[in-house]
Amino acid sequence: MCMKRKIRFLLSIIIIHPAYIYAQQSALSGNERNSSETITLSSIEEATTLGLKQNLNLIASKFDIEISRAEVLSAGSRKNPSLNALSSLNPFRKNYDQTTSAGPKQLDLLFTVPLDISQKIKSRKDLAYANLKISEILFHEQIRDVSMQIQIVCIDLILHDALRKLLKEKESNLTGMVRMIENRIGGSNIQPLLLSRSKLAVNNASIELRLVKLQRDMIARKLITLLGIYDQKEIILNFPLREIHPYDLPDYEFLMASSKDSLPGFIALKLGSEYSEKAVELAKAEVWDDFDFSFGLSRQYAQNANPSDTGSSKLPGESSFAFGFNIPLPVLYRNEGEIKKAEILKLQNLKRLNAFELELGKEIQKLHSNILLYKKFMIEIEKEQLPRAQQVLNSQKRLFGTGGSNLLEYFDSISAYNETLVNYYNIVSEYRKNFIQLLSITGFHGGK
Repeated sequence: MCMKRKIRFLLSIIIIHPAYIYAQQSALSGNERNSSETITLSSIEEATTLGLKQNLNLIASKFDIEISRAEVLSAGSRKNPSLNALSSLNPFRKNYDQTTSAGPKQLDLLFTVPLDISQKIKSRKDLAYANLKISEILFHEQIRDVSMQIQIVCIDLILHDALRKLLKEKESNLTGMVRMIENRIGGSNIQPLLLSRSKLAVNNASIELRLVKLQRDMIARKLITLLGIYDQKEIILNFPLREIHPYDLPDYEFLMASSKDSLPGFIALKLGSEYSEKAVELAKAEVWDDFDFSFGLSRQYAQNANPSDTGSSKLPGESSFAFGFNIPLPVLYRNEGEIKKAEILKLQNLKRLNAFELELGKEIQKLHSNILLYKKFMIEIEKEQLPRAQQVLNSQKRLFGTGGSNLLEYFDSISAYNETLVNYYNIVSEYRKNFIQLLSITGFHGGK
């Protein structure tokens, strides 16, 4: 999540035009409604596939890419020509007859075409295409992020299912202990403190169970939202929490190189350098405004004979052609501010890319170390602590039932057993979530 927000922030510094995420066709084919009471998923891959098909954010992203494509069309559009019609020297009374200072009436039709001599349109189109490439990469970044979120939330949900089962078992053990104590003391009040202590433990276990169930329901609602599922009251994940990948992790250098080749956010930032180059080219091209080339037809109407000159005759009308140029002169304004801004953004993008690469390396190192550490803890607990905690609990339960153990010793065995399992479940959960994040960042799926 943090990495996604950072990528979007960095790219917002670079990108001038709003275009972002390309949504694949399979995303639109989703949004299927399921009105059943429950939905069961048999693997984390099934959950991910369903989410990528129905996630509402991915479906909405389809329209973002269409906006980006529309901007490419706009960037390649030329300015429209103009038609200018002008009528002049129209008489108020009689037509011109060579006796006044005016002339014959005249009609001019002028057609003006703007010319992009500095290739601004080409630069805008190149910039729009660079933006479109970034948008397509950012779509894959969103796919990566949504996939990672779904998988991590699935692990959290499985963890809370395991904790809920464990707390139910704890509550059951403590309830059995209360009944055993009640049977021992019968109706007497010889040991009311012992019984009260036991009932208090049962109540605490019940509260813990309800809190875990509440947290589990919140996580389930989050997963349902990510999966784009409607009208679901319950979601069941039918796969285990524990999973150790059968392959060893490669070294840091390999993972770092893999992330540079596969992480969409990093690729998008590298494409940002290309975008910055295009932005500089466009700013320089915009120093020159469009040239205007005009051509047209001019028509002078006939002149009546001079009434004061008996020898004069009517002059016929004539037509002539007209053409001209309008050349803008970048003397006072040369777009210096936009050029400087584009060059600074280019340099800024390079620095931010270097910073992101450094942070990415630290993130990979952290995840790599965490995975190895959690895997070590997990194996140690499975080999030593879990069997020992189970053995102590069984022994104390048997001794307490026969009167060979006191209440506090039995309490301690139950607490030790539950704490060991809670630690184990949390370690397994963190191992898998760190592995999911590492796979998401580097694209590594086993082997070199």
